[in-house]
Amino acid sequence: MDRLREQIGSGEALGRFVDLFRSQTPAKLDELEKAVQDGELDERKRVAHFLKGSAASLGATRMTELCRELESAAPLRAPDLVAALGAAFDEAVGVLEREASRVGR
Repeated sequence: MDRLREQIGSGEALGRFVDLFRSQTPAKLDELEKAVQDGELDERKRVAHFLKGSAASLGATRMTELCRELESAAPLRAPDLVAALGAAFDEAVGVLEREASRVGR
């Protein structure tokens, strides 16, 4: 979070990034879940890679790790990883929102 605040600056800017992350990520999680259900490996890798970058840019390390695993996981593990990713997203949003409020959103 310190590195992110250093790069972004004000709490208002951090708040905008958090808002984008919170509003855009659920659709990507839905895309990922569909790709896993349909057995579309290339689509699963593409969406997981996109989410990995978004999560890493905001310091959501658990999400980043799960996305990395999803990029290469066996199909049988993918549904569990997607479920864990949804929970990690909820947790990350909570932490990011608290941080944005703390620094003066």
